[in-house]
Amino acid sequence: MLRQILSGLAAVTLMATAYAKPITPDEALSRLKSANPKMAVPARSGKAQKLAHTTLTEKGNPAVYIFNQGENEGYLVLSADDIAYPLLGYADNGHAVEGNLPPQLEWWLSEYARQIEYANEHGISAETPKINIDRRSTMTAIAPMIKTKWDQVEPYYNQCPMVGTNRTYTGCVATAMAQVLKYWNYPEVGTGSISYECEDISKRLSMNFALRKFDWENMSDTYVPGQYTETEADAVAYLMKACGYAVKMNYNTESSGALAMNIASGLKKYLGYDQNILYDLRMYHSTSEWEQMIYDNLKTVGPILYGGGSMLGGGHSFVLDGYDGNGMFHFNWGWSGMSDGYFSLDALNPGSLGAGGGSGGGYNFTQDAVFGIQPPTGKPAEVRPLGMTQYGTLTAAIEGNVMSFNLEGEGQPMWVNYNPSTIKLKFGAIFEPQGNTGGETIYKDVSTMKLSVQPGYGTNPERLKPAVDLSDTPLKDGTYKVTFASVEIETGGDDIWTPVMQSYGNSNYVVLKKEGDKYTVDNIPAEMLQLVDGKFLTELYFGCMAKLEIEVANDSDIELTKGFAPVLINVENGAIYFIGESIYITLPPKTSEKREWTTPLNLVQQATISTDTEFYIAFLDEGTSNFFVSEDKIVMHPNPGIPTLSQIGAVRLNGENKSENLPNGTTAMVYHITDPNNIEVSTFVRLDQGIFNYNCLAFLVKPDFESTSGQVEILSMAGSPMFLQKDFRTRFDTTVSYPLMVPGEYYAIMMGYQWGSNYVSLKAQPTYFRLSSSDINELEETESDNSGEIYNLQGISLGYDFDSLPAGLYIRNGKKIIKK
Repeated sequence: MLRQILSGLAAVTLMATAYAKPITPDEALSRLKSANPKMAVPARSGKAQKLAHTTLTEKGNPAVYIFNQGENEGYLVLSADDIAYPLLGYADNGHAVEGNLPPQLEWWLSEYARQIEYANEHGISAETPKINIDRRSTMTAIAPMIKTKWDQVEPYYNQCPMVGTNRTYTGCVATAMAQVLKYWNYPEVGTGSISYECEDISKRLSMNFALRKFDWENMSDTYVPGQYTETEADAVAYLMKACGYAVKMNYNTESSGALAMNIASGLKKYLGYDQNILYDLRMYHSTSEWEQMIYDNLKTVGPILYGGGSMLGGGHSFVLDGYDGNGMFHFNWGWSGMSDGYFSLDALNPGSLGAGGGSGGGYNFTQDAVFGIQPPTGKPAEVRPLGMTQYGTLTAAIEGNVMSFNLEGEGQPMWVNYNPSTIKLKFGAIFEPQGNTGGETIYKDVSTMKLSVQPGYGTNPERLKPAVDLSDTPLKDGTYKVTFASVEIETGGDDIWTPVMQSYGNSNYVVLKKEGDKYTVDNIPAEMLQLVDGKFLTELYFGCMAKLEIEVANDSDIELTKGFAPVLINVENGAIYFIGESIYITLPPKTSEKREWTTPLNLVQQATISTDTEFYIAFLDEGTSNFFVSEDKIVMHPNPGIPTLSQIGAVRLNGENKSENLPNGTTAMVYHITDPNNIEVSTFVRLDQGIFNYNCLAFLVKPDFESTSGQVEILSMAGSPMFLQKDFRTRFDTTVSYPLMVPGEYYAIMMGYQWGSNYVSLKAQPTYFRLSSSDINELEETESDNSGEIYNLQGISLGYDFDSLPAGLYIRNGKKIIKK
C-alpha cells in the first residue's frame, strides 16, 4: 500500500534551485542518497533498485521516476527534475509495473509532472521562499508506539450503556484514549467519581473510578472473535467504560461522541495523568510550528490524541504515534488496525472508514491535539489561565479620545470559550510600550460587562461594545501594541490578563500612536490565502461525485494554511443547496498553486433535483465561514439512475491461488493471503449503460455457504471515485485491510459501487481467499533479542529494541523477519 504520495503537493514538494533541469535515473538516486541516505538504502535485503516507470510532462520531459525495491518490497517515487524534492513518496510493499499502474497512482504522478512543469515555466528560483523543510532533516524516524488495534464494538463496548436490546458504541474518543492508556499501563486505579446526564439515551450515568483496578495484564493487543477469553474481554471493556465516562461520553447505538476539549481534564481528574497535559488547536499555529510541536511530543513524551472533523459531517479522534522521517506521521484510527498508516497532516484521508468514522471525506477540518499525555512527572502544574478564542482579526477606530474595537474578516466574528468549563470573565486591553516609548504596561477594561461563558459559547462586538477612553489612560507620547485580552474573575487570586487566542494569520492586537493630544491607530491586516479561481471539471449529476480544480495564492510573507469547500447556490432563490468536502492547502509565502480533488456534493436543502437546475459556483472558507461566490454558473442534471457496470475478468489478489474444495461442496480457486492489512485487489470494470460518477469499491465479505438469500455481511471495503466512459474497459486497483481475519477461514472479494446510501454489487463470481499462517511462517521468525539494527521495509532504521515494535514485517541482518 502506498503510505504516502504528495506531502502537501507543490507546497511541500517543490523546492527552489538555481538551475532546474531534468536529471537521469542514476542522478535521481544519487540526489536521494545525498538528501536522505536512510531512504536511499537499496533494500536492506540486498535487492537492487530498478527503474520501473517514468512519468513525462506534457512537453515530454521526465518528471517522475519509480524504482522497485527487490521483487515485492515496495518502491520509491523520485523526482526526475531537480526543481522538486528528491523523494516524493514511497510504498512499503508491492511493486510497480510499467503500463499497469493503479489509476490513483497515475493521477498523483501526473500531478507531480504538472507542478514540475509549472514551476519551470514560471521561473521558480533559488530566491523563492518555501516551507522550512530544512528543520525536518533533524526529525528522525520514530517507530509506531501503539501495539493495540482496538475498535468500538464487541468486546470493547460490553460495558457501555444499553438502549433496549442494543449496546451503544464506545465512542472514538474513548477508544483512542484507551489505546494511549494501555501504552502506559497506567493508572493502577482511577480517582474520584462522576455523574452526568447522557442526552441521547436519556439516562443518568455514574461511575466511581476508585472501586476497581485496571487489569492491564489481561488486555490483548488484538481481539479476534473466538480467540480471546472472557477475562480479556472484561478487562478492555472496563477500560473503555472508564475512558468514556471520564469525558462525559454521549452514548448512542449509531455513534457515540464526546467533546475533545474534555479529554485533558478527564485524564487529569479521573485517571491520574500529568497535570501539564495540554489541549491545543492547529488553527493557532503555522503548519511548520504545529508539525514541530507534534514531533517534539512524540520524541520526548509519547503518543498524542489527535482529532479532526469533516465538512461532510462526522468527526473522529484517533492516535498519532509515529513519524517516518520524511514529513509523514503514523496514525492508529481505532478501527481494529484498518487503514493505519503514514499520512501527511494535510491529507488525513484513511482509505477505509470504520465504526463511528462519519460519512467519509477525511479529517482535515478543525484539527486538534492533546499534548503531554503521560503519568505524573512530579513537575508542578503550569499556571494556564482560561482564555477566549477570537474568530476574526482585531480592528480599532478612534473617535475623539475613544478607541473602539471590532472584529473583521470572519463569517461570524466573536470571542468563543474553547475550554472544558464555564469561564466567568471580563474583557480588557493591554497597552505595551514599543521601541523608545518607555513606561509601564497598562491594563484597561474595555467594557463594564461581566460574563459567564459556557464551553462552546461566546460573545460578539455588537453585544460587548468594547471601547477605551484614552483621555483617562496615562499614556506617554509614542507607540503602543494594544492586545485584546480577557480576565478571569471570582477566582480568588490575582487578576491575570490573558491575550485572546486567534487563528494563525489573524491579529489579536492593533498599534496605537500618541503625539500630544492626537491619537492614530494602525490595524494589522489578516493574512489569508486568496482564492484565485475555482471550477468543476466534470458534469454534475444529482447524487454523483464531482471533480474540481481551484487555484489559490499566498501573497503574504508567511506560510499559510487554509481549507476550501465547494458550495452550490441556487440561481433563482439564492439558497445554498449543496456543499462538498474541503481541500486543505498549505502554501509558502509569495506562491500560488492549482489543486484538483473529488468529492460528493451533500444536499443542504430538503429537496431533490428532478430537472436541470442552474447554480452559482461558490467556495466556503472553512476557517472564516466566508463565501467566495463566482459569477460562473453550472447546471446540475437529475440523477441518471442506477448504472450498469460489468466486471471484466476475474479479480486478482496478491497471493498464490490454489484449487480447493469449499464448504458447500464446490471447487474454486482460493488465494492464500499472508498480510490481512494489505490485500491488493486488481480487476477491470466497464460501463455498459448510464452515467458512472461514483465510488467504485471492493467489498471484503464473509461468505455464508449455507445461506440461500444471497446476502452477505460487508466486513471492510476500499476503492476510489471513478468517472467512467461508456463501453471503455478501465482498470481498478485498491488495497483492502481486515486485521480481524481468522487464519484458515474463507473470505471473499466482491466488486461493486456506492449509489447514494446503498452499496450495489456487480454480477460476478466472488474471489475467495484465506489467511494462511503456513505462508507467513515461511518468513524467518525471530526471538525477543537485540542482535542487530532493525529496519522497516522502506529501509528506515527503527533502532535495536525489537520488543518495543508492533506486530509486522521488518528487516534485520539482511533478512526479512516477522513479529507476531
